[in-house]
Amino acid sequence: MIETSKNKIQTKILKSSFGEIFFLDDFSKYGSSDNIRKVLSRLENEGLVERLTHGIYLKPKKDLLLGKIYPTVDEIAKQIAKRDKARIAPTGVLALYLLGLTTQIPLKAVYLTDGSQREIKIGNRTIQFKKTVPKSFAIKDELLHLIVQAF
Repeated sequence: MIETSKNKIQTKILKSSFGEIFFLDDFSKYGSSDNIRKVLSRLENEGLVERLTHGIYLKPKKDLLLGKIYPTVDEIAKQIAKRDKARIAPTGVLALYLLGLTTQIPLKAVYLTDGSQREIKIGNRTIQFKKTVPKSFAIKDELLHLIVQAF
C-alpha cells in the first residue's frame, strides 16, 4: 500500500505528544507547501490539530474540566526561536510577569532577538520580535537577564 502525504503527516502528529507545536517546515519532506497546507487544513477540520496562526499548528491538550489547554505565549516564542536558531529575551512587562513582579499577563509579548524582526498574532495576543545587537545577549544568566530587561 502506498502511503499518502496525509497518512504520513497524520502518523507524525498522532505519535507526537499533546501540546506539541508544529510548523509547516516540519512536514516539508512529505510534499509541497501547498499540499501540506491542504492536508493540515483537513486535519484541523477533523480536530486532530489546531491552527494557531499562519504556518503554526498545535496538537491540543484536552482536559475534562478545562477543555483545550493552549501553550503559553512564552512557550510558542521559544519554539519559534528554536526553529529559527535565534536567541530571544523577554522585555518590559513580560519580563516583569515572568519574574513574578506583576500579575498582569501582557497581551503583547515583546522579545529581543538576534533573528529576524517580526510580529505574530495568535488569537487576541501578539508576539513581537525586535531585532537587537548581539551585545544584548552578553548576560548569560537567564534570571539576571530577565531582571535587566524588566527595568
